[in-house]
Amino acid sequence: PTFRASEPETPRSDRLVDPAEEHDDRGFRASSSDPFERPRTEETEERGGRGSDFRSLFSRSAETDGRSDRIEIPDPKPEEEPAGSFDGGDRVDPFAEGAPASPDELYQEDRSDADLFDDDEPEESNLDGYFGDRGDSRSSRDMGTRDMGTRDRGTRDMGTRDMGSRGPREMGGFASPDSGEPAPAPKPPVYKPYVRPSLENLRAYDDAVSIPQDVIERNSEIIVDTLAGFKVDAEVVKVTIGAAVTRYYIDIPRNISVSTVIKREEEISMRLHARDGVSMFASRENGAISIEVPNAKRATVGLASVMESEEFLNAKPHSLMFVVGKDVEGRNVCGNIPKMTHVLVAGSTNSGKSVCLNAMLISLIYKYSPEDLRLILIDPKKVEFTVFDGLPHLMLNEIISDPQKAVTALNWAIKEMERRYTLFEQKTRSGTAVRNIDEYNDIFAEEEGKIPKIVIVVDELADLMSFAKKDIEERIQRLAAKARAAGIHLVLATQRPSVDVITGVIKSNLPTRIAFRVIQEVDSRTILDETGAQKLLGNGDMLYRTGGMFNCLRVQGAFVSSEEVQAVVDEVKRNNEAYFDEEVVNFFNKSNSPEEVSDGEGGNVGSDSVEIKALAIVVKLGSASISLIQRRCSVGYARAGKIIEWMEQEGYISPFDGKAKARTVLLTKEEFESKYGPLD
Repeated sequence: PTFRASEPETPRSDRLVDPAEEHDDRGFRASSSDPFERPRTEETEERGGRGSDFRSLFSRSAETDGRSDRIEIPDPKPEEEPAGSFDGGDRVDPFAEGAPASPDELYQEDRSDADLFDDDEPEESNLDGYFGDRGDSRSSRDMGTRDMGTRDRGTRDMGTRDMGSRGPREMGGFASPDSGEPAPAPKPPVYKPYVRPSLENLRAYDDAVSIPQDVIERNSEIIVDTLAGFKVDAEVVKVTIGAAVTRYYIDIPRNISVSTVIKREEEISMRLHARDGVSMFASRENGAISIEVPNAKRATVGLASVMESEEFLNAKPHSLMFVVGKDVEGRNVCGNIPKMTHVLVAGSTNSGKSVCLNAMLISLIYKYSPEDLRLILIDPKKVEFTVFDGLPHLMLNEIISDPQKAVTALNWAIKEMERRYTLFEQKTRSGTAVRNIDEYNDIFAEEEGKIPKIVIVVDELADLMSFAKKDIEERIQRLAAKARAAGIHLVLATQRPSVDVITGVIKSNLPTRIAFRVIQEVDSRTILDETGAQKLLGNGDMLYRTGGMFNCLRVQGAFVSSEEVQAVVDEVKRNNEAYFDEEVVNFFNKSNSPEEVSDGEGGNVGSDSVEIKALAIVVKLGSASISLIQRRCSVGYARAGKIIEWMEQEGYISPFDGKAKARTVLLTKEEFESKYGPLD
């Protein structure tokens, strides 16, 4: 046997130990019939007292010693004598000239005898995958670990040969036996360069407002005179003309409280003949009281004009910038979804919610490619987001309108969130700190593919809450609480801003609020936790507030027509190819049957013993009603209503005839017992 240098400063020929010491050079007892036995020399006699040192030296593992003890078994009939051999070429010095230079050659030479016991030849691709990332030069620790199993014939067959012939997939999914890391995930699709739509698809609107100077002066005089009647010496110090309202800043004496002036809002509205009323509030930024008076003629803020602004074009990296509109001062207002975390949009019908969502989606499509952004659109009304069907940015190749699929979409988002956090944890434990999706994409985008951010847009939350309130609320709460760092964001819109739809749990995790016109003051408090939304003018007039703002910002929302949306979407679909993940599509399609859907109170309609018990009760009594099931089964109104609907769908009771009376039971006792067992 041949071994590699144990001590670099001493030539290999001096490493042989006298057989009289009854130990070979590996620390094992020597045999008198050893064919590789060396004759006793004077040099070995001088080193006879060092046998114990050599035994202790070679008893240490290669990993601790930092050296590799490779033992070569030569062929029985070598064709030629390699340079540096001892006694006729039976031993080969790996450091001599002509010896195998690379570890791959040594490895192939080492397998020559072992392959005699195996008919299967190792695939070259498997070997390349096994040593692909090691290179031609390996550390002594790596080679020592690999060669430890080749000290004798038996261990070599069981160790080195098997590990070399099997690929990384057969070895437990590891790319390298030393790294201990799993094989990399499948490569994401290679996206073609994103062809952005042209701004020519968007119409340019004239958003300039011109109010005659005499009108401004007359309104200023009316405001000052009205306050003077209440012994308030006020002065108009500034006037700002906005798209929907004109703002008058008034200064008051120090001895007059702000609340005294603000409560004169109705008197000023009447004197100015403002049909929609005026809005008064303290402007801390300007040190004055602001009075917003509606304009006689409103201007339209186009989407294109805001998209051409520096705020939108010069967005920071890792942002998801979308267009909101223009404030009263005429400044462009854009929102950054990662900074906003999650968004709540609420307002009454025809107040501008759908246009706001369309402007948000169109501006995101213009700026970001499907590689950067993916959308999940939930439209229970089936008419708002239909135009976006087939868009390459969609995570799923359809617009979700079924409430059950909406629940499934939220379930998938939760699983995707947990998968991303697990990936971040693995990268952090491997030595690269990753805390959010932006840090991951900065480091691993080129190696493992970029992870897109996901925005889930729900057009009508109230409809989903009526379907399964408890399930929807729990999933929204979980996503809103921790999905931000994973790159998943929620945009929830509703036209019924009541406490049973926008619950306290949902509001606490949605810091960004966009409130359109509402009917009652209590609805404004539900959305913004303050009044003001009931005084808006509608048609895109909104109050906008993010988590870092103390006061709401009045904004005239950007307008985009249905024709413009259709033109933009058609151009994007025509010039870009859509990539949909088959695994995600399969997950969405595996939705539960309606009989297994939770009813909002934790029960499953059609699969629980409560439904069978209620059915038995109505069969015995011959009539069915919600109040009857509430009393007899001790369930809530919502649960009892679901049970009645289930009985009607199954044909067990008569349908509702519009009269407040009990339903007729159509199921006989014999039919019940044949299907569900004994009636009692």
